Amino acid sequence: MHDENHGCHDHHHEELGLTEREKFQKRIEHWLHHNTEHEKAYLEWADKAREVGLNDVALLLEVIAEQGRVQNRLFEKIMNLL
Repeated sequence: MHDENHGCHDHHHEELGLTEREKFQKRIEHWLHHNTEHEKAYLEWADKAREVGLNDVALLLEVIAEQGRVQNRLFEKIMNLL
């Protein structure tokens, strides 16, 4: 599962010696992965909500998961520009 203690991690140690373009690529790749992990969690909790009769909660979590997929499509467009 995903470590929720992610706060403001900048990963400066991973960016030493990289060009600005490479830094952007690494950051976008990180955000893509991060969003994908969150999407999985939202959908998992949507299923749990539905199991206990919280259908409205489940629907909203599914909407949030979809918004993450929309963000990832935009990140993929950025990666194609880099």
